[in-house]
Amino acid sequence: MISYVPGEENVLRIKADGTLTLADLTEGVVLTINGKDLTAAGTIANVIGGVDPVSGRRTGIEALAAGIPETLTDISAPGFTHKAVHDAVTAMAKRLFCHAALEGPSTTDEAAMAMSQSLGGSGLGYENVAMADPYPKVWSNATKGYVYASAAAHYLSCLARIHIHEAPGKGR
Repeated sequence: MISYVPGEENVLRIKADGTLTLADLTEGVVLTINGKDLTAAGTIANVIGGVDPVSGRRTGIEALAAGIPETLTDISAPGFTHKAVHDAVTAMAKRLFCHAALEGPSTTDEAAMAMSQSLGGSGLGYENVAMADPYPKVWSNATKGYVYASAAAHYLSCLARIHIHEAPGKGR
């Protein structure tokens, strides 16, 4: 998995002697590392996934329906605030009869409300999801400073359970 956690500097450090700033990542810029497409559209498409036409292998969120022996109770795509990812997670949660936790924009209250209002539609499964916002800032002993963490992951840690109809916190 390739991810970028927003920080206070908004700088993605590639190696010790150089940096890549957000200003370098303009529309149309393609980053290729070890042959992988790291554009925003490419990453979102990989997270959403699908079924490979050649191998039949499921990828991304679609892989959650690959006949795994466990029954999923809660699913999320931590760190992804894109509507397309929210739609895919919500559709999969409805398909698997589980609970979805979506990541909010972590910018302003107005942005969180606008995102919340943009989601939904009758019968799409959004009536059974939760959106967590903003990203919590936590102290990291490893970096000796604050780092941002996924709000959805923190939310799900409070809901850990075995059965979807169990009360949160009552799981084994």
